[in-house]
Amino acid sequence: MAGASISAMSDTTAPPGEDTPVQAVSIVRLHGEACWHCGATLGELFAAGHITLPGQDRVWPVVVCAKHREAP
Repeated sequence: MAGASISAMSDTTAPPGEDTPVQAVSIVRLHGEACWHCGATLGELFAAGHITLPGQDRVWPVVVCAKHREAP
């Protein structure tokens, strides 16, 4: 997936830089097991949308922690 980037996200929560290289995003974030913004895995996580990767059909869930739930 070298050179791939995040192409789209549903809902109103945008990922940090839509040109973030996929290799910079941890697998736990792509699996919806860590806050998209800070990587937190402890505490409650809230659904924030979905992303798809260029050239792929897989839809990945995005979650955020309480601190980033209201992030602009």
